[in-house]
Amino acid sequence: MALTTFVSQNEGAGQSERSRKGILFGLAAALLMIECLGILIYLFAPTFISFFNQNPEVIAIGVDRAKICAFFYVLLGFSHVVSSILRGLGRPLMPMVVMLVCWCAVRVVALMTIGQSVHSLYLTHWLYPITWGLSSIVYIFDLRKYKLFMPRA
Repeated sequence: MALTTFVSQNEGAGQSERSRKGILFGLAAALLMIECLGILIYLFAPTFISFFNQNPEVIAIGVDRAKICAFFYVLLGFSHVVSSILRGLGRPLMPMVVMLVCWCAVRVVALMTIGQSVHSLYLTHWLYPITWGLSSIVYIFDLRKYKLFMPRA
């Protein structure tokens, strides 16, 4: 989230190249750290969940969800980092709309339609990674116009 301040200050000072380098570093560092945490959660999910609840059924459901979501946390992190970048670039409306549509509306509609007919925890376990992926796709298309990932001449 510090990228919002970093990007806005550097863009405001006319330091676009410094801003671009900071964005690339921040994105790489955040995604690497998030994926490492996802691996830890995947490996130690039963232990982590047992800190909060000792019921074997709760632990089993939590482990199932953790093992599905853990490797997709990178999409969640990507969405948050890109939303910070866009806010720093003076585009706060786009992250708000993406989060409201992808993370709220799509989830609620899916749960109220599919979830009502297919009573399965498995569906809800996959719903979060699917919406994280959806928001990441939208952000990738939006970021393309800024050419942040292209080498500067």
